[in-house]
Amino acid sequence: MYTAEDLEKDIETLETERKEIRLDRGKRYGSKEDVLFNISTFGSDGAIISFWECAMRIKNMFGKEKNLDDLRNAVLDGCNYLQYIYILEERKEDECL
Repeated sequence: MYTAEDLEKDIETLETERKEIRLDRGKRYGSKEDVLFNISTFGSDGAIISFWECAMRIKNMFGKEKNLDDLRNAVLDGCNYLQYIYILEERKEDECL
């Protein structure tokens, strides 16, 4: 049996890993002024493209045996990029005010 509590535990584990990825990538690819510098250079469209690349990595696994490491990486990156899309649009909106 797989309970709601089991699901929450698994998601919390993935969310912790996504946070670690965000912090690492922000330090490696961001700037001192903007942790999303590498993505924000192209606005939310940059995040959309990066998310699309993750989605295509997952799509290429369709109907095949999944390499769990590759799948995990694409899912975690994709989730982060989806959030960046919204955050960058929200930032753009705030700049207009």
